[in-house]
Amino acid sequence: MAMVRVRHASLYAFGKKIAEMYKTDTEFSSGDEPVFGDEGFAGFTDGASTVTIEFDTIVPVAGMSVAVEQYLLNKTDVDVTNGLINAKIWQLTMRCTKAKYTSDAKAGSLNGAFTFMGGPPSVT
Repeated sequence: MAMVRVRHASLYAFGKKIAEMYKTDTEFSSGDEPVFGDEGFAGFTDGASTVTIEFDTIVPVAGMSVAVEQYLLNKTDVDVTNGLINAKIWQLTMRCTKAKYTSDAKAGSLNGAFTFMGGPPSVT
């Protein structure tokens, strides 16, 4: 049996890796809504798909001249790669929509709850 390889998610801004994230919770939403007519249920609309990813730890890349917090405060769209899933990587353009965290200077990490949201991924 082949060993399944899993890797952490990463954040990229303007083509540069700015951070790694750990312990992800990924939610896909089709955005579809039920449609009802005179006869009852008629099917679904084709809605706008979204992906929400929550992280509990962000570790900025050493030597960055811009703090990760600046990207969050400026509402900067970032590129997220979300680990290997069946040897496939999800690549998404996302924005942080919510963050509540504490910083750990000794470990060099931000720990708490970070919510990123974007459209559907491209899978490579």
